[in-house]
Amino acid sequence: MSSVFSSCDFIAGWASGILALVVGHPLDTIKVWSQTLPEKSSTMKIVSTIYKHEGVKGYYKGMMFPLLSAGALNSIFFGVYGNTLRELQSLRGVEQTMSWFQERPYPQWYWDIMYAGCLGGFACSVVNCPVELIKTQMQTQTEQREVKVFERSHKFRNPWECFVYQYKMKGIPGVYKGWIPLLWRDVTASGVYMLVYTLSCQQLSEKQHWAIMLAGANAGMVSWAVIVPLDVIKSRIQADSRTHPKYRGMVDCAVQSYRTDGLGVFARGFWLIILRSLPVNAVTFVGYEYLMSFCQ
Repeated sequence: MSSVFSSCDFIAGWASGILALVVGHPLDTIKVWSQTLPEKSSTMKIVSTIYKHEGVKGYYKGMMFPLLSAGALNSIFFGVYGNTLRELQSLRGVEQTMSWFQERPYPQWYWDIMYAGCLGGFACSVVNCPVELIKTQMQTQTEQREVKVFERSHKFRNPWECFVYQYKMKGIPGVYKGWIPLLWRDVTASGVYMLVYTLSCQQLSEKQHWAIMLAGANAGMVSWAVIVPLDVIKSRIQADSRTHPKYRGMVDCAVQSYRTDGLGVFARGFWLIILRSLPVNAVTFVGYEYLMSFCQ
């Protein structure tokens, strides 16, 4: 980027990412279980099963690796998004702004928002794939045989052991298992995410805590709603065993899932995702907006 480059987006993104993870990880664990179990189960049954076999700590399984990387992921996303958007505004010769409350947008502003969001999602997916793979593998392993999701010859004691195992099996491609559906998911969702947030801000009268939370919650809800089928496929591929793989790829996973569980399988975890997205993204944008104001 040119003189419009700012490190504030990276700093604000880092802090807001950690905040969002702490709020949303338990619901994310329940969501992954609902998407990867061989049979459809109610949310309450999954909640009780995790608690029965793992206790409260079961809801936080797989959190360590995302906790170390959550700040970095959000930092990459908001850093790339913010600097790309300002660069596009600079090239168009319009006043550079990151606050859309009561803004009068310039022509093509929505394309700039979408493009910057999609680019941020793409950059984020490069780091996010190994994180999601390890998180999913850790979340779906249990101590009890009767609730085993996939046949696995190896049980991981910690995220690092899981990472090393995936790398030893197939090298770099091994830690990028499920990257194609994740890429489609993150790029699509990120563009929609920032566009909906901006549109929501323009409908609100002032930049206050409640307004930012409402706009953020709305952005999270809509962006996740449009990519749930991709998230289901991503989760199933990443939860699959290396030694006894069930799926050969994204299309094969979609076909097998449809044949086994019907069209409804692609909506599994939908309400959990929506429920999780509301507080997580409300917190994300409050943290981001106010840290941006402080930094600038």
